[in-house]
Amino acid sequence: MPEKEYLDRYPENWDADAYRGENGYTPQTRPRAAYAAMITGLDAYVGKIMAKLDELGIADNTLIIFTSDNGTTLPGRNSKRWNTGGVDADFFNSTAGLRGFKGSVYEGGIRIPCVMRWPGKIPAGATTDFPTYFPDYAPTLCAAADIEKPARGDGVNFLPVMLDKGVRPERNPMVWVFPEYGGQAAVRVGEYKVLRRNLNKKQPGDWEVYNLANDIGEKENLASTRANLVKKAVEIFKKEKRPNAIFPVNIPGV
Repeated sequence: MPEKEYLDRYPENWDADAYRGENGYTPQTRPRAAYAAMITGLDAYVGKIMAKLDELGIADNTLIIFTSDNGTTLPGRNSKRWNTGGVDADFFNSTAGLRGFKGSVYEGGIRIPCVMRWPGKIPAGATTDFPTYFPDYAPTLCAAADIEKPARGDGVNFLPVMLDKGVRPERNPMVWVFPEYGGQAAVRVGEYKVLRRNLNKKQPGDWEVYNLANDIGEKENLASTRANLVKKAVEIFKKEKRPNAIFPVNIPGV
């Protein structure tokens, strides 16, 4: 539940409709204000941590990474008025034009904010378009701490990108395999993403290919003209996917 201190910062006229728990989680009489208040509270708590690092004199030797594990909550099953948990994603423009939500291999489900701070090492205000995902964090954080990275794992050390050294490591394919929501799989190869959905259903969906460089909303499926990328994706899945009896995902041809 949001703290009243933060809830009261937001206009009462935001919320003509109460959220009564139709799509899970806690009912809320002021759902929009409550959502904003929780984000504000989170921001304040991060600020307290950063202030404590300054107080202890260790901020310059501390790498802070703030990120998420998925996009905004998906539409609810019981009410189209709200997303899961009472989130009004349209009001907040939560996906900013991206397709899909949490649980999806479209960009709206996996493209997330990431902010890093390391005074004197990461240039203030710098941005990068180098794509990363969670498997990259183990080798990157090991490099930042100057310790040996784990023997297993296929992540990329993107520390040189963070430090703006003018070096971009070779980006190996980024792979997602989700058993949820019918079974999904996706792989990013360069600027392209190849995906397939409903893999655990009687009739799996067709292959989809998107050029993320000029179609970030994933509106134009290029699969009919990019058979080479579909073939490459199948080869990657054959190499990277492992059998999982608990969470099976059946990719045709793999």
